[in-house]
Amino acid sequence: MSTRLPLFIFILLFSTLCYAEEHRYEFSFGTSQMLVDDIQRSELKSQHKIVLPTTSALMLGEYVWNKRWGTLVAFNMPLVTQKFIVNGELVEETASNSLVLAQRYSLFRFAINKTSELSFQTALAASTIFADEITITPTLAMRLHVSEQTGFSMYLGGLASYGIKGYVLFYGVGHRF
Repeated sequence: MSTRLPLFIFILLFSTLCYAEEHRYEFSFGTSQMLVDDIQRSELKSQHKIVLPTTSALMLGEYVWNKRWGTLVAFNMPLVTQKFIVNGELVEETASNSLVLAQRYSLFRFAINKTSELSFQTALAASTIFADEITITPTLAMRLHVSEQTGFSMYLGGLASYGIKGYVLFYGVGHRF
């Protein structure tokens, strides 16, 4: 097993160097709707609550290694407070910023026409949540991604965090350079 790992890494690096991609970087702005079941007030943690979506601004950057692989960095900045309904009462808290570092893979790719492509992508990520305590949690993300040869791109996806009960719906538009 240990002799195969360096060979795998060499093949992976060599295959990315041999691929000539016209657009290596993608930058996009979008919006996300976060549903995070993490309340800070200790007296309400064990109570049943309804989580309301928190709207956030999403800034995403990607380095495209080849047609299948890419590395993503995303920053999520909440625009409103995080809201819960606990025992029929509205509870508001400050929502936390988050930073996501992910390695994504395109599972399926389909040509829409001669210049556009639709891909279904999945990513394993580490999410860092900047609250009173900084929390790092493993995350799984999936998205539908449309890109054109001109560089235009748009996406719609979802994300689920393992360490905290959190789900995010995100969407946006960007450009590849």
